[in-house]
Amino acid sequence: HEGAATKAKIMHCDIITWNILICPRVELDEKGVLRVKWRGILVDWELSKTITDDGHAETAPQGVSGTWKFASVYILSNPKKPMEIADEIESIFHVTLYNSLCYLRHTCKSLRDTMSDYFDHF
Repeated sequence: HEGAATKAKIMHCDIITWNILICPRVELDEKGVLRVKWRGILVDWELSKTITDDGHAETAPQGVSGTWKFASVYILSNPKKPMEIADEIESIFHVTLYNSLCYLRHTCKSLRDTMSDYFDHF
């Protein structure tokens, strides 16, 4: 994401759990021991937008593009405003939280209610 934003001047605009692939790679570390290194790849760039000189994504006339479940609070509250890098970083947080709740141990009494309250109601 950083390379796309800084070098290519494009913003993904649809960071969701299904657009992030986590891939293992086996490498030798500095001591010659095989280690698994994980690398994330952001895919599905169809909704990406060029970053303008003022640091915003070029917006489509309809407002918010992408998936609202992982969108930033600012973008959900201001759908006509252009997306910024900070909004994408917040989306990465929401994706991380979503996957953490799904795949890691937690203390939620009801995972279904917790997920619904956080991701399905705004």
